[in-house]
Amino acid sequence: MTRGEIWRYEFSRPDKRRPVLILSRPEVIDLLHTVMVAPITSTIRGLPSEVIVGVEEGLKQKSAINLDHVQTIEKSRLKQFVGTVGAVKMKAVCQALAVAAHSEEWREQIDGHAQTSLSKMRCRLNAPTAEAELP
Repeated sequence: MTRGEIWRYEFSRPDKRRPVLILSRPEVIDLLHTVMVAPITSTIRGLPSEVIVGVEEGLKQKSAINLDHVQTIEKSRLKQFVGTVGAVKMKAVCQALAVAAHSEEWREQIDGHAQTSLSKMRCRLNAPTAEAELP
């Protein structure tokens, strides 16, 4: 199990089994009994905090990774591996997560020094050598 993988997760009733994208950084996945995930839904709203995925990632239909509903879940409830999101889409996931966290407003409120530091931040992708700068 690693960042960028899609797994089926058994949500509490009345919900159902649904795919989720693992967002936790690889360094902590084996150390913790929980992982941070974003649910994947077949309801596509066209929000900037969504990333579209589908058959290429192992899903049965076109769906949206919903970065507005990130949550921490127990790994023991991850039931079945579905597929993997590639580096290009993981970059889009990082950008959508920044939108969901409303980081644009935060960036406008910080001073020049912090702005420079922020521009150097990187969002680690699934591949060990692939990195993408945040916008």
